[in-house]
Amino acid sequence: MIASNVANLLLLQDYTPYACQKIISSTPGVGDHHGCPYKHFGEENLRAAIAGMRVGSRAMEGIMAKVHNRH
Repeated sequence: MIASNVANLLLLQDYTPYACQKIISSTPGVGDHHGCPYKHFGEENLRAAIAGMRVGSRAMEGIMAKVHNRH
């Protein structure tokens, strides 16, 4: 059992991590979390989340403009 765990750890040493751009541009799967949690929200859900934070309508429209321009 110990030898098996050591072998698994040795295999992980040659692991090449993903580049930041790949992580940022990918769509997270179920249970994955990275980057901005609001990035993958639809407009309706995003507006609801922002409204729940008591963001004013003027600021909300500024945020939504950035979303539409893929800021």
